[in-house]
Amino acid sequence: MLMATVNQGYVFLCTVGAGVAMGVLYDGVRIMRRTLHLGRVLTFLLDLVYWAVVLAVALFAVLYANEGEVRPFTILGFALGCALYLIGFSPIVLGIWRGVMAVARKIAGFGPIAAIRKIFSK
Repeated sequence: MLMATVNQGYVFLCTVGAGVAMGVLYDGVRIMRRTLHLGRVLTFLLDLVYWAVVLAVALFAVLYANEGEVRPFTILGFALGCALYLIGFSPIVLGIWRGVMAVARKIAGFGPIAAIRKIFSK
């Protein structure tokens, strides 16, 4: 099937958007790993879930935008979107998360939460 040039731009932008979504999901997984300190088995299972969700996002993007046709520029769009997110926004998101976690640790160290921890840690 022939593809119009305008449609190619639309498909490329859809795959870039899906690539950004993949980057956001990756940051979510990375934050979960850092916060929860998962063991090897749970990390492996989390990775499997991540890749299953990424596959679903990619399939949905290709089916929605391009009727299931995978072309080189669609793969490039996924990679570019993910890279743009990871280079541009990921440091900001991770910095905000570090700040939230620092505040949460301070809150957990004072007040009723600290008292409850002291009671149950003995």
